[in-house]
Amino acid sequence: MSDNREPGSVTNESDYRKLAQSLSQAEFSARFSCPFLMGVSTMVKPHGPSKTQQGRAPISQATFESPPASRSVIAVRKVQATFPTMITVGRTANNDVVLEDVQVSKFHAYFRVTATGVELADAGSRNGTFVGGDRLQPRHPPVAVALGSVVRFGDLHFRLIDAARAWTALQRLR
Repeated sequence: MSDNREPGSVTNESDYRKLAQSLSQAEFSARFSCPFLMGVSTMVKPHGPSKTQQGRAPISQATFESPPASRSVIAVRKVQATFPTMITVGRTANNDVVLEDVQVSKFHAYFRVTATGVELADAGSRNGTFVGGDRLQPRHPPVAVALGSVVRFGDLHFRLIDAARAWTALQRLR
């Protein structure tokens, strides 16, 4: 697997957490112009190669107000050389946003960050991609996603946030 990460670049949540603790909110926001996913769902890692599983209990909107320790913060940014116009989401390591969960397809969905905002499309996933409560049609053009929107990949719930809000969330994870 090849990717376009620079040596010493930020690659995971703990790296972002360390930077959030060492930079001011303004410095963090200036360094990371990408959106982030703030998640509240617990991921269930697959045990080796397997088919995507279906069905878990839905999550309530109140869960986003849960204790910060249950949250994850993931950058929505391009890290792989493949599919240069897409920020891919899936459970395998060859995606830009890796969600290691049994309900996430190997290549589940993709984001596009444009001059006018963020877009999301389902790549034909088994458990669906949702914006708010609306399921995206598989293999259709991307739809606009506003910051603050709840997005779902299968049963994994996230809120799309900007870098300033990600900094705040990461501060709370100390």
